[in-house]
Amino acid sequence: MFRTQIWNHLADVKFQANYCHLLSALSGRRSYIYSFVLSFGSSGSVAAWAFWQKYPALWAGIVIVMQVLHIAREHIPFLKQESALNEMAFRFDRLYLECEKLWLKWERRELSLDEATALFYGVREKQIEIAQNGVNARERPSLFSAAQAKTWQDLKRNLGIGGS
Repeated sequence: MFRTQIWNHLADVKFQANYCHLLSALSGRRSYIYSFVLSFGSSGSVAAWAFWQKYPALWAGIVIVMQVLHIAREHIPFLKQESALNEMAFRFDRLYLECEKLWLKWERRELSLDEATALFYGVREKQIEIAQNGVNARERPSLFSAAQAKTWQDLKRNLGIGGS
């Protein structure tokens, strides 16, 4: 039973690390696209002055939209979370390493039940602390399956075992 608890926790921490890495990458891509649209719209509104002289209402509309997007950027949390999500992912990666060491020591019978239990609850407390102090991003079901598949690949590669 304790072996299963260690395994489940190890897999969960690895999943959380992979999920945060995927969220960070998604946040970075969306931030890049948002910046590109802002830059393109702002530059284009100035660069095509001859066109805008013929259609001043369209030009004014585009300038207004670009200004609103520029101001709104600071209030769109997901666009600003790439760095924080990346840091959170690496904190989970470091915690996974602790879990992996615990797993291997338990499997080799290098720890007593009391020692393993103390280490197990220590890493669980760290997991809660990372989650509490990290980014609270909206769940993205589309990333769950990708993170899960990556987790099983990592566990098979790192430990030679895992699910399908």
